[in-house]
Amino acid sequence: VEKHENGCVLLVPAVRELAALPELFAQELGKEFLLKEALSSLTQAVDAVIIDSPPALDLLAVNCYVAANWLLVPAQCEFFSLEGLKLLRDDMRRVQARLNPGLDMLAVVPTLVDRRKRLCRDVLDWLGRLDDGWKVTRTVIRDNVALAEAPSHGQSIFDYDARSNGAQDYALLAEELTARLEGGHHGKK
Repeated sequence: VEKHENGCVLLVPAVRELAALPELFAQELGKEFLLKEALSSLTQAVDAVIIDSPPALDLLAVNCYVAANWLLVPAQCEFFSLEGLKLLRDDMRRVQARLNPGLDMLAVVPTLVDRRKRLCRDVLDWLGRLDDGWKVTRTVIRDNVALAEAPSHGQSIFDYDARSNGAQDYALLAEELTARLEGGHHGKK
């Protein structure tokens, strides 16, 4: 638990035992709703829960989608990310139709952005044309060495190099997403 001036942040890191959860979940009735049920006891104690889930549609990811109100999707500026976004869109629609009609897209966040590369510019152009309620953040996360180095030092980007482009980009992203959530407006601006 970290204390901040506006409250506290509870971080629950992934552990190796998570790999066994889909097998354990598979034996339960209502297996798609287990995470939502577990998190329901926190609704009075926290303002938000952020879950980093795998991009595959396995049982663990389905539990995350069922428990979520919104998806925030990082998208690297490369071809395979676009293919992944198309699959994620289909997965989200299936989850909405069968398990969580309230699931919505908060935003797609372009990452590893290097506007000098033509492919990156093409991907940003494609992201700018997304429809069906998919919104892209104004803030992009630029490709930055400090972002790659910080985890190897066991630090956040803000502790590792608060003046780096990566720290500046993530600070702007946090402001943008906070404004979207507080304003109740999740549309593309």
